Amino acid sequence: SKSSFVITPTTNPYTTERKGRVVVTSSMNGLTKEIIISQKAFEFNSTEANVSFVGCAAPSQNIDVICSGAWTITNSSASWLSVSQSVTSGNGHVVLTADNNLSGSSRHAVVTITATDNPALTKKINVTQERHDLSLSKSDIAFGPVSSVSESFTVTSTGPWVITSDQAWCTVSSTSGSGNATITVNAATNGNTSTRSATITVACPNTSLKKTISVNQEKFVFSLSSSSTVIEANSIEPIIVTVSCSTQWSVTSDSEWLVVSTSGPN
Repeated sequence: SKSSFVITPTTNPYTTERKGRVVVTSSMNGLTKEIIISQKAFEFNSTEANVSFVGCAAPSQNIDVICSGAWTITNSSASWLSVSQSVTSGNGHVVLTADNNLSGSSRHAVVTITATDNPALTKKINVTQERHDLSLSKSDIAFGPVSSVSESFTVTSTGPWVITSDQAWCTVSSTSGSGNATITVNAATNGNTSTRSATITVACPNTSLKKTISVNQEKFVFSLSSSSTVIEANSIEPIIVTVSCSTQWSVTSDSEWLVVSTSGPN
């Protein structure tokens, strides 16, 4: 007669292949038949991985996981590190995301991947994040009233930055970047008779970390040593007038009997 039986294996939690034998015996004459069953090794990549993040606006990173069965992840109580898994069983990857590090020092965490069917199989991910540094070579810049000379400052940063100026007359050569850079600052001519100021702000995006530079520009100077004078009818003595001016100047006379000439720069 014909009948059947079912062989149900369990998961092989070990990283080596294993074999088993099922024996079928005839109850009438004791004859036997056997079935050899080979089960492949449990695949699990336990090689440690090392991940490094910059201190600010660091992109997420993926670590591949090779596992024949279910697996879980644990985080070493690092609240600044978010961990998620693409799947809960089989091959997949772990997604690591680090918050901005404004703590003033580097920090570390360990993420552990564990095979559910064999908790002895683990994979460690060592995570480090450098502190975010942001510094400027200057805290203030001074300009004369005429826009003839540029100034510059250096940004030293371990991550991205953005630069803004709160005054239209004060401009910078770059408004965003990453890492170290030299920034050129220009000021338009100040035609006003009063000084003016602006603030340049360099900030790490999406954080409270920022540095500022105070920019001051001198007022426009234009004055004469005399605005009126009275002379005798027979006077032919020269009248010397001193001009103080931030830019070049010219002089004219509306009367033929008053001849003007200049000495020195004008």
